[in-house]
Amino acid sequence: MDELLNPAAGTPPALLLRRLIGSYRITHAIKAAAQLGITDHLGERPHSAGELSARLHVNTQVLYRLLRTLVSIGLLADAGDGLFTLTPVGACLRSDAPDGMRSWALCEGDEYYQGAWMNLLHAVQTGETAFEYTHGMPFYQYLARHPETGHGFSQAMLDYARLIATAVVAGYDFAGVRRVVDIGGSHGHLLSAILQANPTVSGVLFDRLAVIKRAEERIRGTDLADRAELVAGDFFESLPAGGDLYMLSRILMDYDDERCVRLLQNCHRAMNPGGRVLIVQLLMPEQGGNTAREPLFEAAISDLNMLVLTGGRERTEGEYRTLLGLAGFRLARVVPSQALVSLIEGERIAQ
Repeated sequence: MDELLNPAAGTPPALLLRRLIGSYRITHAIKAAAQLGITDHLGERPHSAGELSARLHVNTQVLYRLLRTLVSIGLLADAGDGLFTLTPVGACLRSDAPDGMRSWALCEGDEYYQGAWMNLLHAVQTGETAFEYTHGMPFYQYLARHPETGHGFSQAMLDYARLIATAVVAGYDFAGVRRVVDIGGSHGHLLSAILQANPTVSGVLFDRLAVIKRAEERIRGTDLADRAELVAGDFFESLPAGGDLYMLSRILMDYDDERCVRLLQNCHRAMNPGGRVLIVQLLMPEQGGNTAREPLFEAAISDLNMLVLTGGRERTEGEYRTLLGLAGFRLARVVPSQALVSLIEGERIAQ
């Protein structure tokens, strides 16, 4: 991907465009590698295509062609003598990787997901979500009706949640916070990381009932159980009261401005005096700014993904300042992170 965004000097523009056009092939090559479990077998030592094909029960020559492609995009390295080994990027595709992306690869490459992207033009022309046009129902309703697909999507979100949790714990000062409310916190990975790093903090995980039931299976019986309260509900209706910090990690991108303000207002009503809200989100660079290509790419592609899937969007710092102001907050600071998301802190204005 780095070569696609930052080509070598002298690359003809037409060739660069051709590479960009064909980048969907990369997605499917990575998905095939994840489905086969190639990276799980390339652990301690290099392997040949013959060794791997015997384990994976596939044709050696055809597997070699896939392995060669994975070398070309940086997931594998050619170790010589017909052997292949993992790169640090490829290691993230292992099923046991601490910062793994295997579930994300399977999700993005799935037919239901790719099919919605095929109708991006419809979304651009009409403003409607491509997903609903393609599948006849909203994104989250589709996941609810297809439990296996919904589980795969949840696992993909967990892949990214691990990276975000590390970024939040490292980048945000929880001094003075006694009670954290994680809104739409899914299985509680972010909240768990915060509680583990801050022994004096207690937390509330708030999400839909079905999600909370799954989170309960993971958290109950751990040493965090006595500090983590699990509450089910609709965050557009009301939120658990008495928190010092209300977190919205990759939540607001799913919704239009009106619903974002409503959710932020619910945070304002529920929190303690002097409370804060923490929005964890990619920031869309301001137009005309001197922005590096990578953050612009991440935010812009995510923004299109929201157009395709949910009808939401990514926002600039100025747009978050406006949303926060409409809900009774003042934007206090923005902290960048290595996970490319920003930590956007809003301070409660007394009303």
